[in-house]
Amino acid sequence: PPRYRQHQWTYTGLMHCACGLAITASEVTNRFGTKYAYYHCTRRRGTKFCREPYVRLPALEARFREFVSGLTVSPALHARLFAKVRAEGSDTVARAKQRRLTLEQALGVNDVEQKNLRRLRTRDQITEAEFIADRKELETERFRLQDELARLSGEDRFEPERYFASFSVHALSWWDAGDPDSRRMILEAACLNPTLAAGELKTDAAFPFRRWKNPANFSEL
Repeated sequence: PPRYRQHQWTYTGLMHCACGLAITASEVTNRFGTKYAYYHCTRRRGTKFCREPYVRLPALEARFREFVSGLTVSPALHARLFAKVRAEGSDTVARAKQRRLTLEQALGVNDVEQKNLRRLRTRDQITEAEFIADRKELETERFRLQDELARLSGEDRFEPERYFASFSVHALSWWDAGDPDSRRMILEAACLNPTLAAGELKTDAAFPFRRWKNPANFSEL
């Protein structure tokens, strides 16, 4: 007969059965040594045995993934977030352009100072030691300015529309890349009353999220 053992399960305490009781999980080892994880109603013994079917872990996670893939934020919140991103993007562009101008001016000053330094050395107005020390200091400053300028290269081309994606895109990538704890956090934030009924997951989206009727139709936003 199948053998049951203690296990830490990701989704227990998160769902209810259609009969109203909680969902638990078990790991079963068949006679060939293959292990299977199932989620099922806690009422699996006694005279009031629940007849709702067991759901294997891969099938349950596939249904959760399908739910996550159809999530977005509510239209009103989406509009506010989009406006916020655009405003922050504009501020980022302005700050990056101003910083770029400052760095370019500082590089110009640095170039003039290096020319003056060479002129002073040519005229023997400073010693070789003074020339080497001052040149090293100016070169260090020039490298620092050039490095910061290079890191700014993409910021003044920031496009809010390019970087603003629907929540569903991010949530799905978080789900696919996440560990069990991360996946549970996504579900706790987005699921409302998840229930297993007839082997299917039934859940609404918790506020402020909603389900897309057609995930490919961005006009729903």
